[in-house]
Order: sequence, then structure tokens, then C-alpha cells
Amino acid sequence: MSVNNKLQVNLEENLALEKWDNNDLAKVRIRLLRGHLDSVNSCQFVEDADIVFSASSDCSVKLWNFRTGESIKSFNELHNNTITQAHCKPDGSRFLSCGLDKKLKYVDVETGKCIVNYHKSMITSVKFSPSDDKVITTSRDYTAKFFDLVTSTNTISLEGHINVVADCDITNDERNCATASWDKTIGVWDVSTGMYRSKGPTVLKGSHDGSVSCCQFSNDGLLLVTGSYDNSIVVWDLVNNTQKLKLQGHTDWINAVNFSQDQKWLLSCSKVIVKHFHRSRSCNKTCMDSQYTYKWSVHYIAT
Repeated sequence: MSVNNKLQVNLEENLALEKWDNNDLAKVRIRLLRGHLDSVNSCQFVEDADIVFSASSDCSVKLWNFRTGESIKSFNELHNNTITQAHCKPDGSRFLSCGLDKKLKYVDVETGKCIVNYHKSMITSVKFSPSDDKVITTSRDYTAKFFDLVTSTNTISLEGHINVVADCDITNDERNCATASWDKTIGVWDVSTGMYRSKGPTVLKGSHDGSVSCCQFSNDGLLLVTGSYDNSIVVWDLVNNTQKLKLQGHTDWINAVNFSQDQKWLLSCSKVIVKHFHRSRSCNKTCMDSQYTYKWSVHYIAT
């Protein structure tokens, strides 16, 4: 969604992407992008461009012109199994993809480049660092890893969770990395000084009763929002490492959470509810629910 809450892309298991106009939270769909042959698992806008990246269980990554709904380019031979996520650089020139085949690929939209797989199990999430020179991945092998895009080497391995690491995020200054795990905890790791090697992470726990599925830092790095399979959303105060706010309202697993650029709103999606809006600072909840099912990814974008 945009910072003025007018644009949002959702995913469905009907093999299509939806583009919505959220004028005053009105449910108006203005574009449906069709072309994938199986479930769409992630999508992302390219800021300052009319392009959407999507990843699917049909083993392809597609680029779309969301103004016209046209498929611009399709990458069909990157993976030999379901692609769980694709994440593009801000300019759209390159993207990362990962899937059930345990492979992590770094792809130039024109030529293509592959990073060797370092995980022992399925990669659950992948994203660029804010500086775009590193990649952070999480995996079913209970770890999160950093890869240097220049040398294609594994520079940091975060170990300590006792179950699947489902998602991660890194602060804009790249000092701290958060990991969300099925062990019902969140790890906040100081990756700038290397203190995680001797002291491990700061562990946030006790608020979620189920697996933690997703996480995101606020722009200033002082807050962290997490979603869980217990159907709840928690906002954490990272200065005091305490729960600031707990949001209820979804009736099924939370699959994605996202802060708006101004940090006043939270966007979340679950298995059975399309959209859920919250005023994150005032704690006054403004919600909009719909009956579409199986939403896996949501993003705010700048317009």
C-alpha cells in the first residue's frame, strides 16, 4: 500500500494478483493480473515504476506492468519446485528468489546470476539489505544467513532458534536483524558489532502463543511488528524490549505484516482475511475485512 493508503497489492490462491484502490478504505479492485498457473506466493512493487514482481508455485517469477495488467517478462527456469518468495532491488534491475528446491538465486533481469545454496533445508524468506550489497535468508534449518553479493560468500550465520526461522528483517542502519521463528520467539541480533557471537540475540517472547510467522522493523528501528499463527499481531518496544501493543481481530494465521512509511499504520493479512488496518500509535484500530481467501503477502509502497 502507498503511504497515502490508496494502493495495495494482495495475493490469492486463484492464480492471480489483485490491485486495489483503497480510497477511504473503500474496497474497489481496479486491476487483476492473470498468468500464473499455480498459487501466487509473493509480490512486490518497484518504487517509481509501474512494475510488480510476483513469485508462484508454478516455478516462475513474473514482471508485470500494473497499469496495463500486461506480463512483461517471465522467468520459468530458475527453480524446479515452488518459489516461495521473490524480492527485487528498489530500481527493479535485479531480484532474489528462493523456493522448495533449497536454492537461492540472484537474478539480473537481463542476464541472470545465481548464488550457491548454503542452507541445508528449504529457504523460507529472502531479502536485500538496505545497502543492496547483502542478502539475508531464513530457513527450515533453524538459521538465518547473510550473503555478500560481491564475493558470493556466507558472511554471517545466526543460530539459536530451536525451530524453523520463518522471516527476518534488518534495520535501515543495518545494525540489528530480527528473526521470527516457529519456536514462538523473536531474536534481535546486533550484527554491526558482532556481539551476537558471544551474547546471542535479545529474545522477545511470551506474547505469542503460536509460531511467529513474520516481522518488520519500523523505519526508525525503535519498533518491531510481528505476526503469528496464533492469529495475533504484536508491536514491540525495542528500547525496553517489551510488548507495546497486541492486536486481535484476525481469525486465522497471520502471514504478513507491514508498517507504513510514516509508522502510523499497520497492514496485515491472514489465511482468510484480505486486509486489516490498524493505527499503530494511537492504538485505535481501523479495520477493513473482505471475504477473499488465502492471502500470503502485503506491502506498503511509496508513491
